[in-house]
Amino acid sequence: MIIQLSHLHDGVNELPYVHSAETLDLVGLAGYENIFFEEPIQVHVEIQKVTHQYFLKVDLHTQARMICDRCLDEFYRTLDDQFRLVYNIESTTIIDEVENVEEYRTLDVNTTQIDLTADIREALILSVPYKILCMDGCVGLCSQCGTNLNHASCQCHVKQIDTRWEALRKLQNPELQ
Repeated sequence: MIIQLSHLHDGVNELPYVHSAETLDLVGLAGYENIFFEEPIQVHVEIQKVTHQYFLKVDLHTQARMICDRCLDEFYRTLDDQFRLVYNIESTTIIDEVENVEEYRTLDVNTTQIDLTADIREALILSVPYKILCMDGCVGLCSQCGTNLNHASCQCHVKQIDTRWEALRKLQNPELQ
């Protein structure tokens, strides 16, 4: 997403954009095989231009199709994120105190555009939870028969025996020896 600096006027500039996963290189991400960005990615950029400084607030919104790590069900999750950046022409000084800004960047005097593609891509990737679950209480699949325990209970009766207690169990029931 390229922003032409010459098109910005002093004060607040609002720029709405719509991107696809392909334009942001979000298709087939290594390590994110269970996430599919099929919906358009809404990007709203608010740029406040103050002489040679650009204060950016970027809001992102999309729906992603995901596959649950526990039960393998497909579901949709809304991904919203926001980040702030300050760009500064190298011959000027940065205002010291700016709240909620993740990063300050310096631009060359001859810079004519700002490319936000990598920043938007990174923010979307970071908005995906580390553990992808269809719901907080997802119980997953039965380890014996593979039944999705969120939808049905299975007939498997898994009796897990802690081998550390085996000697005590034999003392309680001598006929087990």
